[in-house]
Amino acid sequence: MDPVQQLKNAVHSCMSALGISPGDTIFLHSDGIIVAQFPGLEMQQRIHCLLDAIEDFLGPQGTLVLPTFTYSFTKNEIFDRRETPSTVGLITEVFRLRSQTRRNADPIFSVAASGARSDEFANTNGQECFGPNSAFALLHRVNAWITGFACSFDRATFVHYVEKSAGVDYRYDKVFRGIIKNERRENESTEAVYFVRDLARRTATTLNALKERLRKHKRLTEADLGRFRVWAVRSVEFFSAAMEVLKERPTALIQEGASRK
Repeated sequence: MDPVQQLKNAVHSCMSALGISPGDTIFLHSDGIIVAQFPGLEMQQRIHCLLDAIEDFLGPQGTLVLPTFTYSFTKNEIFDRRETPSTVGLITEVFRLRSQTRRNADPIFSVAASGARSDEFANTNGQECFGPNSAFALLHRVNAWITGFACSFDRATFVHYVEKSAGVDYRYDKVFRGIIKNERRENESTEAVYFVRDLARRTATTLNALKERLRKHKRLTEADLGRFRVWAVRSVEFFSAAMEVLKERPTALIQEGASRK
């Protein structure tokens, strides 16, 4: 079979198995190994085929969103909305550079989007990374799918939006100031509020309790894409289940509380 068609068929079959439908919005966490398993194409071609297949499945009313995090202000670097590369994997960087993709102006946790809601995501406020006007809040409002293609559930960045909403005591707001180069190629001085973790505590994200809660209530769907496992959960279900486990144990989402009953 043609390698492009093979990859497309595998992606479409996987997304159907996850319960995702045309017209949905998905936030995709990914690892390049997911496409490395499909031979016959150069690596970037495989990535474009993966992205094409997802966009084709979602259709014109759907939206694909990927993280393009740079952490620029935390490193005292200028954030160039158009040029600063993503630091969270080759798939995200290839997606950022596609002509139909739009990126928001968050100088720490930027996202890029294509499809029906791409303008909405591009216009989200980057001055409070996990606040009520952030891209993560928009993912919540539209009940997007949070998905992971060959990557750990612990990488679901949406959890920090939940933590911010819950006001957990192991994170706190820290203001970072810097310069953004906007789409008009002008420098703008601005600030971004990042809900950073308390490094004096064992605050590494550990989502086993949340994952088991979602599985128990059949809210986390899982399927295979070739040799690798893929997972998906609606943002509203993620949010409510995470709030439940935090109410039961305020450290349930971090290493500090992971082993406590």
